[in-house]
Amino acid sequence: MKIIDGKNISNKIIENIQKKVELKLKSGFRAPKLAIILIGENYASETYVSAKIRTCEKVGISTQLFRFDSNVKSSEVTGKIEELNYHPDYDGILVQLPLPSHLHQREILDIINPLKDVDGLTSLNTGFLALNRPKFIPATPLGIQKLLIESKVGIEGKHIVICGRSNIVGRPLSNLFSNDQVHSNATVTLCHSKTNNLINHTKNADILIVAVGNPEFINESMVKEGSIVIDVGINRVKDFSNKKGYRIAGDVNFDSVINKVSMITPVPGGVGPMTIAMLLENVLKSSS
Repeated sequence: MKIIDGKNISNKIIENIQKKVELKLKSGFRAPKLAIILIGENYASETYVSAKIRTCEKVGISTQLFRFDSNVKSSEVTGKIEELNYHPDYDGILVQLPLPSHLHQREILDIINPLKDVDGLTSLNTGFLALNRPKFIPATPLGIQKLLIESKVGIEGKHIVICGRSNIVGRPLSNLFSNDQVHSNATVTLCHSKTNNLINHTKNADILIVAVGNPEFINESMVKEGSIVIDVGINRVKDFSNKKGYRIAGDVNFDSVINKVSMITPVPGGVGPMTIAMLLENVLKSSS
C-alpha cells in the first residue's frame, strides 16, 4: 500500500511555478497578479485565503484582497468584479466560496471574465470542460488528476467512481476524466446522496474519489481490493484527547481501508495542498 504524498508533489509543482515566474520577470514582464474577493467573516474561508496569498507570495505572484461585509449588496460585488475584468493589471479573479446566503453564487461567478476565471467555475468554463475544450479547470479536480499522473496511475479505461456531485469537485471531475484527452478516457460513475445501493458502485471502482463532506463515511467494506482511493474531504471531528478539542478527518476511514487499497491520499496532506498548487498554475496560465 502506498500513501500518495500530496504535500511533496505540490511542493515540486510550486517550485516549478516559481522558476517560471522568475523567468517571466527576467524577460521584462510584470509578475502575474490575482484579485481575491472575500465576503463576510468565515473562519475557514479566512484560513484558505491566507494560505493562497502566502503561497502566491512565495512564488512571486502578486495578490490583492478585496473584503466585503457579510451584508454586502450583490451589486457592490458584481461592480467590483466588472472593474477587475477590465483592469489590465489583474490576470486572475477569485471569489472565495461559500458566499452569504442572500447572494446568488451563480450570478456572481458568471460576472467574472472567463479569461480571468482561474477557479474555472463560470458557466462558460464549465461548458468548455464538458465539451472537451477546457480553458481553466477547477483547481481541486486538476490537482486530483495531477496526483494520479505523478503517482504513475494509468487513467485510461479505468472505472472511476466519484462520490459527490458538487459544481466545484464532483461534476467537473466527471467531465475531466471522461473527456477524450491524455490522462482521461476513463469510464466514470458519478454518485450522490440519492444513489441507490452506493456500495455496489464503490466496490467496483478501480479509482474511488470521495467528496461528500461526511467524516469517515467510506469504510473497508465499501472499497475494492487493490483499488486507489482519493479522499477530498476535510472535516473537523470532536476529539477531546486532542488539545484543540478536535481532529481533522477525511471522508474515508483511513485506518479501516489502508490495508485493502493499493494507494490512498491522507487527510491532511493529500488533495488539499494540490488545490492551491493548481490554482497558482491557473494564475500563471492566465498571465500568459
